[in-house]
Amino acid sequence: MGRVWIVLFRFIIEVNSKGLQWVIDVTIAYPNARPMDIQTWIFGYRDPTVTHVHYRTYPIQDVPVESEALADWLYQRFVEKEKLLAHFYKTGAFPPLEGQKELVSRNMTLDNVWLFFVQTFAFASGYMWYSILHHIYCWFF
Repeated sequence: MGRVWIVLFRFIIEVNSKGLQWVIDVTIAYPNARPMDIQTWIFGYRDPTVTHVHYRTYPIQDVPVESEALADWLYQRFVEKEKLLAHFYKTGAFPPLEGQKELVSRNMTLDNVWLFFVQTFAFASGYMWYSILHHIYCWFF
């Protein structure tokens, strides 16, 4: 893992140490290891797909702040992610957590129509802000 990410993560923890209570580790798996790309989101040319999300929460006080310890902790999260994804792509499901006999799961289906409207709104609002800021810029310069 790059040193920049470790420094950035450490900075976020130190700056938000009073308000930050949890670190959420999210692992996302797609059917057939085929994620939805940006063209699919914009044009909706692929059937709706089920996206599998596995997350774990860690209390902020359990996350080390020192650089070397933080690097080791982050590395272990990525090792866990690789094992989770290997299990998922072999069996089609994430493994249950320690102490659980069965995985608690909830499917999240991404609908193309919904994605199209979300992307349309995002582009329209981006263009609106560009126009407003451009107009303000032209007033001053």
